[in-house]
Amino acid sequence: MNDDAQEIVVRYNEAAEARRALRRMRRFGFGSPRDHLIVEGAKILLVCIPVPLVLAGSIRFDQAVAAYCGYFALRWFNRFIKPALLERFGPRLPTERGDYPLTITFNADGARSESAHARLDLPWRSVSPPQNFTGGVILRIGPEQSLVVAADRLPDGWTPALFSGQIEVWRKEAGA
Repeated sequence: MNDDAQEIVVRYNEAAEARRALRRMRRFGFGSPRDHLIVEGAKILLVCIPVPLVLAGSIRFDQAVAAYCGYFALRWFNRFIKPALLERFGPRLPTERGDYPLTITFNADGARSESAHARLDLPWRSVSPPQNFTGGVILRIGPEQSLVVAADRLPDGWTPALFSGQIEVWRKEAGA
């Protein structure tokens, strides 16, 4: 870790690069945090529930088919229709659509994420301890939100392990 570190800046030319880095680090879901894996497991169990109920004679086959139709219709709505409706009828962002540069700055005060659409300032008490992966570091800032630092985006001389160590120093100094 660098005792002289005042600020670490991570830049992505496109926010999509950060999303791709997150997918790589999480190994397409298998490296996800435990709570995410539990939620996905619960989804699978919920899909399976009608089968034993039909086998036990608690519900008829047509009722199980109706349950599956409703489940998949809801998933389809949330995946395709809801985003299209929000895009068309929701509030417009003041900047143009499309991809945009993303800059994440880390210092003793916390983390700042800036893009054309938003700026997010987080004190260290709002950031979870870093999770180290081969390809970088993930810092969770909410149940479904993370700051992603790909190893190839770190400044020269920094490794994911050194970066995580520096983050822990700043978190400790901030009382997080």
